Amino acid sequence: MAPVATGLAPIVLAGGLLIAIGRRHLKGGTPKGTPPAAENPLHLWSAMRMAIAFQVALSVLRVVTARFGTSGVFASAAVAGLTDMDALTFSMTRMGADPAMATLAARALVLGVVVNTGFKTGLAIGLGSPVYRRMVVPGLIALAIAGAAGFWLTGWLAI
Repeated sequence: MAPVATGLAPIVLAGGLLIAIGRRHLKGGTPKGTPPAAENPLHLWSAMRMAIAFQVALSVLRVVTARFGTSGVFASAAVAGLTDMDALTFSMTRMGADPAMATLAARALVLGVVVNTGFKTGLAIGLGSPVYRRMVVPGLIALAIAGAAGFWLTGWLAI
């Protein structure tokens, strides 16, 4: 799906640049403590929650698209971006299967990524220590700006 690649390319480039900058300033050492145990996504409850989220996202998207058109898709993508990028990705992939809707689906997916990044930035600002904020917030803002550029670029190329 070329429109998605166009929309996400600025985020990937910005992320790569941030990784390169971070590696130059990375201090060696081993993290202290033990990492938390990973939750197995194949457990029944996790699988049921994911299936429910997908079905809700698809149902809401279908209703909102029919009733509100493009602005409804963008609004639902923004809300989904706050909570569950997996469901948004799945639903936009389904929507983008129709060539007439591919650009709209790509832009909605990029918008969800930007909103998700903004949400994480807000969490870092509100809950993070001052050291963590100084370390994380500039990079998240750079990624959000790159995502906004990708959203604009995808719409501009569709004209």
